[in-house]
Amino acid sequence: MSKPLVNRRYSRVVQHLSVTDNIAEPFVHTFPTRLPGCFFTSLTSLEFCCLDWTQGRLHTYFFSYLRHFSAVTSLTLTQCRLRSSRDIHRIVNTFPNLAVISVDSIVIAHKANAVLTVQHPQLTLPAQRSMLTGICTWTYADNPNPFDPEGCEVLQEDVLSTLSSYSSVAELSFFLSQFISFKRLRHFLEAFPNLHGLDVEGEPEWEDLNDQFKASPGRPANMLEFQAWKELSFSFMSAEVMHRLLEHCTTRSRRVHGLCMLMSDLPCPALLQIVEEIVQESGPELEEFRWEVNDDVLAQGSELNAAETYYMLPDFFECNSRLKHLVIDLPIQSAPLHTSQLYDALLKLIARIGSTCLELLILRVMLPTAQVDDTDKEHTPLFEQPNSHEDIVSPFHAILSQKRFDGLTGFTDEAHRPVILKFSFFGGVFPPSEEVSLLSDVIQALVEVLFEPWLKRGLVRLELPSGDEIDDWQEVSTDASGSDSV
Repeated sequence: MSKPLVNRRYSRVVQHLSVTDNIAEPFVHTFPTRLPGCFFTSLTSLEFCCLDWTQGRLHTYFFSYLRHFSAVTSLTLTQCRLRSSRDIHRIVNTFPNLAVISVDSIVIAHKANAVLTVQHPQLTLPAQRSMLTGICTWTYADNPNPFDPEGCEVLQEDVLSTLSSYSSVAELSFFLSQFISFKRLRHFLEAFPNLHGLDVEGEPEWEDLNDQFKASPGRPANMLEFQAWKELSFSFMSAEVMHRLLEHCTTRSRRVHGLCMLMSDLPCPALLQIVEEIVQESGPELEEFRWEVNDDVLAQGSELNAAETYYMLPDFFECNSRLKHLVIDLPIQSAPLHTSQLYDALLKLIARIGSTCLELLILRVMLPTAQVDDTDKEHTPLFEQPNSHEDIVSPFHAILSQKRFDGLTGFTDEAHRPVILKFSFFGGVFPPSEEVSLLSDVIQALVEVLFEPWLKRGLVRLELPSGDEIDDWQEVSTDASGSDSV
């Protein structure tokens, strides 16, 4: 190829471009000379895969031509071998509007020379004009289970040091297992005085958690004042680790706009306490709250099937007057399901929502499967048939009819509703279809009675254990009336 190969009409609409090098016959070093960046005016996301700059030299004008991809705001480097930390800096500084860099399985071949770094800091420090706002180090390459810490390599020290030099970064995404210790993680976080967003996944492989999380220093001296975290998101980790991370984050600010938690075990009292403190101190600034349990992990041990297990449910949202999105998982501890137990949990939660701005409410009820007795081969029934709903209807309707929920409105797309009630099984042996069908009928009848004020407004979508989904309640009502008249 001796001339640029570009269809100008199509190049103007391309938004993402992924370029994977051929190790046997590398070509990416000439890539920007063949695809002039000035033609890709809509290209905002660029990815380089399998670069190996430890062998051979780059095209003389590689970075000069690469600079013409001026619309790029997001850059990803995947499974790349670079000569030194300078290569990362040169790539980042080439894109004038780059905001986010993602690095996945990056190796720096030559470690930084400490003496040379002191004498010539420009060799390792990024140009002052670089204004990165986000860094992501999630690693998915060659890992069938990206949330398994064994599939995540510890980040190379030179990579960490290089990324730490971009002090303008405000949002970070990473796996805990990519850090050799909490101390190293803490030092990494302290490099970003503008930090106000964290997205962290996975369980660390640190040996002694108590030693790792010993009292850490307070707010770093270089930390800029800010009102609240934009978002704190912690996923696929134990409640204990989640609690410790929140403790550290609150040294910077005890308020947050978005708090999202996905636990791999049951919440502990310490976690519930610090979450309650954060939610209350956030007040009207809290706009999103997610409290979820990874049912795949729980199913392995069937932890919630133990009668002595107590699941703590957050119900402290009176002061969050601007809360928009609320997602709560409610595991039922043991079979059979008592409708009174479900009613109490729902009433307690909904009654304490103080927001007048609620746009989305998702409640997922996680049902235990039947546990078979090896002695008599009998199993516990999935539910107990309720005698009557009369005693519970009025208080529930009174809550749903309050003016604070007037902001909940149905979407123009009939497939979406602002209130989603999900009922699903986890763990154990999946029950017989006949029992699942009966349980689904009981749940549907309960929802029809309790949520009648919202059903009339077209707000509710119901997902039943049987797999059926209901969001057109007028049709259900018509079918029921027709059946009664027969």
